[in-house]
Amino acid sequence: MTRTRGILLSLSLGGGALFGVATASSAAARGVDVSYADSPTIPVGRPLWLPVVDLTSATAPRDLRAAFHEFGGFRVREETLTSRITELQRVAGEFFEQPDDAKRNIGGSDYRPYDNVVPRGYSWPEKDSVGKKIYGKDAPPDLVEVFRYAEEDNVWPTGEMKVAGLDFFGAAQRLMRRVVAQLTAAESLEPGFLERHLGIGDSEGGAVRLNYYPRISTNATKPGQLRLGPHTDLGLFTLVVPNGEGLQYLFHNEWRPVATSPGDVVVQAGDVLAFLADYRSNYHRVDIPSDPEQVYSSIIYFESLKDETPMAPWRAEPSTVMFGEWKTEMFARKLREGLVYREKVAVEPLYGQSREL
Repeated sequence: MTRTRGILLSLSLGGGALFGVATASSAAARGVDVSYADSPTIPVGRPLWLPVVDLTSATAPRDLRAAFHEFGGFRVREETLTSRITELQRVAGEFFEQPDDAKRNIGGSDYRPYDNVVPRGYSWPEKDSVGKKIYGKDAPPDLVEVFRYAEEDNVWPTGEMKVAGLDFFGAAQRLMRRVVAQLTAAESLEPGFLERHLGIGDSEGGAVRLNYYPRISTNATKPGQLRLGPHTDLGLFTLVVPNGEGLQYLFHNEWRPVATSPGDVVVQAGDVLAFLADYRSNYHRVDIPSDPEQVYSSIIYFESLKDETPMAPWRAEPSTVMFGEWKTEMFARKLREGLVYREKVAVEPLYGQSREL
């Protein structure tokens, strides 16, 4: 039997809930609150190896559901992406290694999380602060350079980067559709339901963010400053291609460095997916490295929903709330309350023993 439901976030809000009723069995009832101010005091633990899910396996729906539930993500090894990742890393690295003036001349649009527009183009180190822009906190700016693009209407520094960027974009979309197909099977949804509602801002497809974290030795750090401040991803899920060590998840009240092998793509749940299916949406960050000469980079592909998507839990009654309304209230709540994450503790594996490596 398939379900034709939308998506709803059920969150405690004062004594009530946001667009729904939080039950004792919900994820919110099993967690501890973590504020933005708490995050620097949390210790760093051992590396976290996410499970590998083979999307071609007959057990893929079960494996995907178990990994999202317990870990908030998993790793895939996609041969068709390997050469495209390598090429995009190469041309992006050449771009980011240019003098600052050459990069700033590229231009681009500002990142405004409350707008319904995917930003494009370049932003330099310390231009943005996740803590300030998303959570309204007096947080120092992030030590990251960013280049953003979507399916069209982009600003490209070179034709070579355009070719590599769009080639990766198409391959990431194909991987995303395979993940969506297995998610549909895992949650017994109507075939094609999610595909009809995929989109992000003004883009019918997803959006890509190229992150480049320069040597800390060239930048004097401020108190409390990170390469990228702690946050969760709002959307459905995110594909992360790390190039080195840097990404950390808040996992069972420790910052755990996310360990990967060459060729791994991390598929991590966003806020929407976490609450519609009781999965984890990991609070994550990029910390200041112990080696000031370390350069780290990552390729991020975001996937979300169109604003007109009807929102209701997959295991509840339909709702008249649309994603655009839900998204606006979600951002307002983060600014109003400063509660940015509810860390799940003692999550029981769905199918017996934990698969952590």
